[in-house]
Amino acid sequence: MGAGEDRAVVLAARAKLNLGLEVLRRRRDGYHDIRSLILSIDLSDRLEIRSASSGEVRLRCPGGKAPENEENLVFRAARLFRDATGERRGARIVLRKRIPVGAGLGGGSSDAAATLIGLNRLWGSRLPRSRLETLASEIGSDVPFFIRGGLQMAEGRGEKLTTFPAPPPVNFLVIYPTLSISTASVYSSDDLLLTRKGPLTRLSSCSLTTRSGFLSCVARLRNDLEPVVVRRHAEVERIFRVLREIDPRIVRMTGSGSAVFVCDPEESKLAKVLKVSRSWGWQVFRARGVGRGWISIVPRGARKDSLG
Repeated sequence: MGAGEDRAVVLAARAKLNLGLEVLRRRRDGYHDIRSLILSIDLSDRLEIRSASSGEVRLRCPGGKAPENEENLVFRAARLFRDATGERRGARIVLRKRIPVGAGLGGGSSDAAATLIGLNRLWGSRLPRSRLETLASEIGSDVPFFIRGGLQMAEGRGEKLTTFPAPPPVNFLVIYPTLSISTASVYSSDDLLLTRKGPLTRLSSCSLTTRSGFLSCVARLRNDLEPVVVRRHAEVERIFRVLREIDPRIVRMTGSGSAVFVCDPEESKLAKVLKVSRSWGWQVFRARGVGRGWISIVPRGARKDSLG
């Protein structure tokens, strides 16, 4: 065993919810300018990263829930970090997936961000957060958000972030219809309507630090990608139809789908949402909004494949 190979960094790579998402314009580079209020939630993947003197990056994903090759953004993040720092050591990474793939929850991007943060800590590289965010933007538009986490307003391609104070404790139900949707296909849709001026432009008038203010604000938001996905995917349309019959206070799609979330469900309706979702075979996750901070260090000598 090489020096430092008995030390590991373990990270919880948290999912996100787009509380509101406005698509403003198509850019010359093919991307879209957006405006989105994004919140970290405690649904998470877990990564264990160890140094490897061989210089190779190796990834294992038990259960086969994600690729273990270059298709995984974890690989790209690890190699990008090595190139940026000149690091010669490799890494052995164990990724345990819980965040559904193709759900609009940002699992792959969060895993990539966690890899950058973990290697920075593990190898003592001491890159500042601003540099990590720059590297993250080379991987994907929403990866910089996961470097910060918490509650953020994302603009531009998603890389321009404004940090908001930690939100009050709010509960969510996330419903996933076991349907993976390509983000690129949704944004390239001919029937995508662009927002000229929407509720997110007036977000400064909201009080996001109180429970009532937060819920009132989120209730006024929307997701511009939602109509496109509902028209294309009958199962997502069914989720909205079924949930709105139960009438929870806020039902919205996150990102480009396919997951839909219920915000702060009343106790009287919670059991109904759970029952009907499971009857349709949809996966249901309970989650809470969380602030920033997600990293922990495994003590020296801990069992290699332990993820806590």
